[in-house]
Amino acid sequence: NDGSISEIRFLIDNIGKGSTTSFPYSYSWNTNDESLGNHTIKVTSIDNSGSSTSDEITIELPGGVGIGAFTDPRDGQDYITAYIGNQKWLAENLNYETTNSWWFINSTANGEIYGRLYTWEAALIACPNGWHLPSDNEWKTFEMALGMSQSEANNTGWRGTNEGGKMKETGTTHWSSPNTGASNTVGFTALPGGIRTSDGSFFELGNYGDWWSTTEESGTLAWSRYLYSNSDQVNRHNSTKTTSFSVRCLKD
Repeated sequence: NDGSISEIRFLIDNIGKGSTTSFPYSYSWNTNDESLGNHTIKVTSIDNSGSSTSDEITIELPGGVGIGAFTDPRDGQDYITAYIGNQKWLAENLNYETTNSWWFINSTANGEIYGRLYTWEAALIACPNGWHLPSDNEWKTFEMALGMSQSEANNTGWRGTNEGGKMKETGTTHWSSPNTGASNTVGFTALPGGIRTSDGSFFELGNYGDWWSTTEESGTLAWSRYLYSNSDQVNRHNSTKTTSFSVRCLKD
């Protein structure tokens, strides 16, 4: 039987979850652990008469990186997901509408590519159930999985070596030239959604992407991460909470 795209995505997104049956599909993994890496899976298709056809495929997830999918039940939007180290991230900018969130220059076309820009207060509640806005420490965990040392991760400003390049989408379709060091080796596919200032002005689409954390520095400031088209490092800095940035959600 021909499996739908959603069924295939479901299989990929459940690597290491053991065996299950969901009529008319049943499948089992040849490993019953939660490890990331390459896995051979056996997929069995059963028709209404009970006849079955089986086949085995190998899903290759080199370097501990896995790609899956998630559908936001609130609005039906589909997102690619990425396993990086022991974390599972949305590999696209969130595009769920909340109060105090905007598409860049209020353009639907921009929203479909870059997602929405959120104030810090809006970002705190924007992620779907089962996901959350990452803390500053969770961003550090991510960065260290990409190669930063603990001391580098704790610094402010531009840090590390090429970790930002590992996060950025390759090419110049969405990033402005030169998109320094972009390799997207972990499938995070960071996109430069720009920013919206508190006075309603929009800047830096294509040049700059900034993502909130939950962690406050003060009553008016919170920690965030930004990437730039001419750098392959990651910048950790404090930002005014009324500025609007992109959001990446992390699985609980």
